[in-house]
Amino acid sequence: MKEALRRANNLDPYLLGDIVVGDCVQCFDEANTARTAQLAAGIPFEVPAFTVQRQCSSSMQALNSQCQQVRCGDSEVVLVGGVESMSSGPTTCPGPLGHGVCQNQRKWSMRSGRCFTPHGFLENE
Repeated sequence: MKEALRRANNLDPYLLGDIVVGDCVQCFDEANTARTAQLAAGIPFEVPAFTVQRQCSSSMQALNSQCQQVRCGDSEVVLVGGVESMSSGPTTCPGPLGHGVCQNQRKWSMRSGRCFTPHGFLENE
């Protein structure tokens, strides 16, 4: 986000009307990705920020939402981004009663190497 503002002629972050970030697989227990990145970039907390989670089209949905906001006149300047967090998303793993949700994919991967992503692919594929 800092780099985006720098590339926009050092845009004053107070001019931002909104921040939206598409996050491919945001876990239910994770903080708002957009807000976390915003604060880490030093953008004032007064600027609203939210995260969109629509699997592979999350960033496109974030962009569409912000285009609509500008077209409707709700904001003049917005910041849109996208992140990938498939590696930290919930996975299903074989368990004693069938399939369960892995709480920590890396831990299960080291033990079994057979964790499945939400799309059904093996982690090793």
